[in-house]
Amino acid sequence: MICNFLYVASLGMILPNATAGGLSRHGANTGAASALVGSIQYLIGAIASSLVSYFNNGKSLPMTALIGCCGLAAFSLSIFCTMKKMNYR
Repeated sequence: MICNFLYVASLGMILPNATAGGLSRHGANTGAASALVGSIQYLIGAIASSLVSYFNNGKSLPMTALIGCCGLAAFSLSIFCTMKKMNYR
């Protein structure tokens, strides 16, 4: 549970800065981009909470596994996008 706490606590520092960095490139369309980011975050949250609820067994394993899977997916997507960007240069 301590690892879960540290992971979730760090999101308060990471997510706002990542969002601001991503929106900085979209000058005139910042409002629409911000709305899209917010909508996607709520959609992913709804899907994730539904999955945790479906696999609930009274323990923290479903939540921990989903957090790990989401972290792994985010890391993989980051590596994929970075590699794709490096190939175009």
